[in-house]
Amino acid sequence: MNKLKPNFFRYPKPLPRTTLVPTATRSLNAIINSLSAQGFHREVVLTFISVLKPPTTPPDGFTYPPLLKACTSLNFFSLGLSLHQQTIVNGLSEDPYISSSLINFHAKFMNTRYAQKVFDMMPRRNIVPWTAIIGCYSRGADVKNAFFMYNSMQNEGIQPSSVTILTLLSGVSDNAHTDVLHCCIIKTGFQCDIILMNCMLSVYAKCGRVGDARKLFESLNDKDIVSWNSLINAYSAVGNVSEVLNLLYRMKDENLVPDQQTFASLISAVAREGSVEVGRIVHGQIVTSGFQLDKHVETSLMVMYSRCGNMNDSLQVFNKACDKDAVLWTAMISGLVQNDYADKALTVFRMMMVSHVIPSTATMACVLAACGQSGSTRLGTSVHCYMLRQRMAADIPTYNSLPEDAGKYVQLAHSFASMARWDGVGEAWLQMRSLGLRKTPGWSFIEMHGTITTFFSPHSSHPQYAEIVSVLRNLTCGIRQLVLTSEQEDFLFDSDVL
Repeated sequence: MNKLKPNFFRYPKPLPRTTLVPTATRSLNAIINSLSAQGFHREVVLTFISVLKPPTTPPDGFTYPPLLKACTSLNFFSLGLSLHQQTIVNGLSEDPYISSSLINFHAKFMNTRYAQKVFDMMPRRNIVPWTAIIGCYSRGADVKNAFFMYNSMQNEGIQPSSVTILTLLSGVSDNAHTDVLHCCIIKTGFQCDIILMNCMLSVYAKCGRVGDARKLFESLNDKDIVSWNSLINAYSAVGNVSEVLNLLYRMKDENLVPDQQTFASLISAVAREGSVEVGRIVHGQIVTSGFQLDKHVETSLMVMYSRCGNMNDSLQVFNKACDKDAVLWTAMISGLVQNDYADKALTVFRMMMVSHVIPSTATMACVLAACGQSGSTRLGTSVHCYMLRQRMAADIPTYNSLPEDAGKYVQLAHSFASMARWDGVGEAWLQMRSLGLRKTPGWSFIEMHGTITTFFSPHSSHPQYAEIVSVLRNLTCGIRQLVLTSEQEDFLFDSDVL
C-alpha cells in the first residue's frame, strides 16, 4: 500500500509566480475544468496525461483542483499522492483551493490525519479549506471534531457559509446536534436557502422527528419538489400511509407534478402496510404520468404487490423490467416465498443463475427459505453449506431490504426448523428479539370527505376509539340476536316438517 514519507508535508518555499500564463496551460485548464464540470473525470485524467509527453505543458494553480477531484471520484489514490507531491514541488501548496481539494482527496480515503496536516500547514485560511476540513470529519461520522473545527473557525473570525452548515448536516444523526444546527441556520440567516432547508428536513426525518419536519415544511415560503419529497419520505419511513396520500393530494391541489422520488416513497409506504387498492392507484398514476420506472420504483412495486398477495401484478412488473440486477431478482424470489410459491421461487432462482447475475446474501437466504417451504432438504442443505463457505451465515438478517420487517425473520426461522437446523432457528429468533422487532399488525382504511383514516389491529390510538368500540359492540349484539332468531325459526320449521 502506498504510504506518505515522513518529510512529505515539509513544504519548500513557494516558487516565484509569474504573471504570464502560457497559452498551452490556459487551454489545458479550460479543457479539464469543462470536463470536470460535466462529470467526465476519467477524461480529465487522460487529458492531463496526454500533455505530459514532450513538449510538456506546465500546470498551474488552476490545473490541480479538477485533477484532484477526478482522483477522488475515480479512487486513484497513487495518482492523487503524486499530484500532492507536485503541488509542493511547484510551490502551490499554499493555494486555498488546491489545499481544499487535497483535504477532500485524503478524506475520501479516510486519511483524516493527512487531511488535518494539509490544513495545519496552510499559512492563511479562508472559508473554503475550513469547509473542507469540517466536511472531512462530518463525512467520517466524527461529529465531535467537526463541531470543534466549526467553533475554531468562528473563533478566528470566519463566518460559516450555507455550504459549511450543509457539510455539517450530512454527518449529524442525533437530536442535540440537529437542534444546534437548526439554531445556527436561523442565527446566520440562511432560512431562505432552500437546499439547506431541504437537508434540514431530511435530517429531522432521519432522526424520526416527523412532527418537527412537518413544522419546518409548513414554515417554508418557497417549497420545491425536493421539499415535498423530503416530508413524504419522512412519513413513509414511519409507515404513515394516510399522511403520505394526503400530501400527494395536496400536491395536486397546488398544481405540483410528482416525480419518481415521490412515487418511490409513496410505494414504499404502501408496501409496508400492504394496501393493494392504494398500490394500484399509485401504479396507475405512475403509468399515466409518463414516468419511466427506475430500479428503485420497480422493486418497490414488486414488494408492494407481493405483500398484498398479488403475485400476478408483481410478476408483470418483474417481466417488464429491462435491466434486472440482484436486488430485483431477490425481491421477486422473496415475494414468491412469502406467498407460498416455493417451487416458482426456485425456478426464478435458476433463471437468475442462467442470466449470470451473482446472488447476494439476501438472495441465498430467500432460496434457503424456499427450500424449507418446499421440503427440499437436500437442496436446502447444499444452500446452507454454500452460505457457510461464503461467510454469508452471519449476514442472514440483512437479506431483507427493510430490516424492521419481523416477518422475514419468522419465515427464516420456520425454514430452518423444517430442515431441523435448530442452530439457524435460534439465530433467527435471537436476531429478531435483539432488534426489538414485532410483526406488522394488520390494517385497513376508509376515505371520507377527502380525509383518509387508518385502523390498525390491535390498536387503541384512534381519537374516536371509545365510540368505535361502542358502536361495534352494539352491532355485535344485534347480529347475535338476528342469528338466534334465525336459528329458532329454522328449528320451528324443522319441527313442523317432522
